Amino acid sequence: MLVALQRMQLRAPALARVTWWGLVNWWADIACLACAMQDSDLAGLSIGKIRVVWTAGAGAASLSPTPAGIGAVEIAMVAGLDAVGFKGPSAITAVLVYRVIALEGAVSLWAVLYSWLRGARPPTSPLDSPPPAISGSAPGASGDDAAI
Repeated sequence: MLVALQRMQLRAPALARVTWWGLVNWWADIACLACAMQDSDLAGLSIGKIRVVWTAGAGAASLSPTPAGIGAVEIAMVAGLDAVGFKGPSAITAVLVYRVIALEGAVSLWAVLYSWLRGARPPTSPLDSPPPAISGSAPGASGDDAAI
């Protein structure tokens, strides 16, 4: 597997696309946090301070042993908001609104994308298909046994 990974090469156009969409993802996430803060009456924070709060959460997510950094991200972001001057229930509300939107939005987006990539086909299961048709008779059986 390592040999296959070493043989992979990312050409310049693909690298540019990956970098572009990574930046779009980060800025959309920061915009989501800014909107959640605005909704929680935490207006007036500069984009630089919002980025610091978001970076604290992103750092906590990468160091946390929990899935998606649940718990650690919220604590780090509330501490970051406290450090830039916003305290109390409004800071907690902003972080929780942001996390619900960011996590639910990501899960919903991936579900829609997965369905679209599969061509909106319902999942198939061996239980959904009809049983195979029986042709002929079983090995070793003769037609004379049917009368018995």
